[in-house]
Amino acid sequence: MTRSRMKTVFRADASTEFGAGHVMRCLALGQMIGMENTLWLQAETSDGLIRRLEEEGAQVEKIPATRGTLSDADSTLALAQRFGSRWIVADGYCFDTAWQKRIKDAGSKLLLLDDYGHANHYHADLVLNQNGSVPPTRYASRDTHTRLLLGSQFILLRREFIRADKDRPITKDARRVLVTFGGGDHTNQTCAVLRTLSSMPMLECIVVAGSNNPHLTELRALVSAQTDSMRLVVDAANMPELMRWADLAVSAAGSTAWEFAYCGLPAILVPVAPNQSVVVEYMRTEGVGEVLLPSEIATLPARVESLLRDPKRRDAMRRKGQDLVDGLGAARVVTHLRAADVNLRKATPKDRELYFRWANDPEVRRSALSTKDISWESHCRWFEDKLNDPISLLYLAQDERGSPLGQIRFDFADREHAEIDVSIESTLRGSGVGSALICRGVNAFFEETGLSTAVAHVRTENSPSQAAFENAGFRLKGTTELRGCRVNIFTLSRHE
Repeated sequence: MTRSRMKTVFRADASTEFGAGHVMRCLALGQMIGMENTLWLQAETSDGLIRRLEEEGAQVEKIPATRGTLSDADSTLALAQRFGSRWIVADGYCFDTAWQKRIKDAGSKLLLLDDYGHANHYHADLVLNQNGSVPPTRYASRDTHTRLLLGSQFILLRREFIRADKDRPITKDARRVLVTFGGGDHTNQTCAVLRTLSSMPMLECIVVAGSNNPHLTELRALVSAQTDSMRLVVDAANMPELMRWADLAVSAAGSTAWEFAYCGLPAILVPVAPNQSVVVEYMRTEGVGEVLLPSEIATLPARVESLLRDPKRRDAMRRKGQDLVDGLGAARVVTHLRAADVNLRKATPKDRELYFRWANDPEVRRSALSTKDISWESHCRWFEDKLNDPISLLYLAQDERGSPLGQIRFDFADREHAEIDVSIESTLRGSGVGSALICRGVNAFFEETGLSTAVAHVRTENSPSQAAFENAGFRLKGTTELRGCRVNIFTLSRHE
């Protein structure tokens, strides 16, 4: 259950046709796991992308097969077995029902990143769709073991964004525009946009393109003709810095749109692929970005000028974007991966001493609502009562070797809610086990009971526990007074 043991294989491609977005959003997960523990398998890619992954510390290998075929699945399985990985993370619309089944039949764990429900049936252990308010009915045809990670709380951001300064200024004298249409842009939207913006000489533009862009020669000529008002950056390694420089972005509506939202950069979004229609509609509804159809490019100068002259509107878009994307998506997804290594069983009378040790751990007592040490006699009475209490559920968590990791308890408050108590082995603090244990325990609780909501009360000064619940998908709902302590209230509902 330590970070160094979580070896993971990533299966994602990049091309001029569909860009590098699949690989780049997987990179957020790889960074959270630790790139030195990842193997990236690609059937199509670019030298620049391979170089980026290797510079991060990852291993990269080519798949000698056509994308999404059973031969692709077999090669992936063979290389994952050699690498010693339990988890395969796949991102791409070619990984259909047959491909998923081949992976699962071989005994591997599978996380599939999806955008619009492209498969007829889903066999993956986890299906992740980060694109706003996605209904579970979109994945109605799935195996009973398949869990869904849906919505904006799972938006994946690379660490360069998480570490970036989000406190960006909204200036009145706005004239800086960032233009980017991903790593491929085979429809040449970048050049179409720049031709319309060339009628606005007052603008300063930075244009970001990928080395996979088949129109780079034309793009370079177009930018150079604009003297000092435009600058081209190929395979940008400093996107957060460029986003902070800009007052406004004009972009495709891929995963970069979520990065704009997190960084507080207002954006005009152009959907250039069918799967992007969901993103733009959600961001338009939430007031985070404006939508411009490719057929409306001629109106772009007027739209840009209107936004640049309206700082209040841009500030509202900034605030709504940063409220929508909190930057914890990758941590939450990795928590679900780690949860697969947590085995649960019901507590028994033989666990009495173990629970006593955990309860009297000095760190546990300091963060508890009652900080007094617990006597052996009172613990024994309490433990026996809890084991026999029909409205309490006690799980003991173990790793794959049977070593204890911690405990999680649910006390039913009413017919819908249960309160959580959790503790872990002191040597495992800071390893991510706490979040994984909470995630695994809550999933088991929802499966076993008819209750709909789990509630945790955490002392306001206990930041590690707060982070553990947030990484497990809990949402902060407020603060209250409980037993003389100020506590934050975290909740998670069955359908979140």
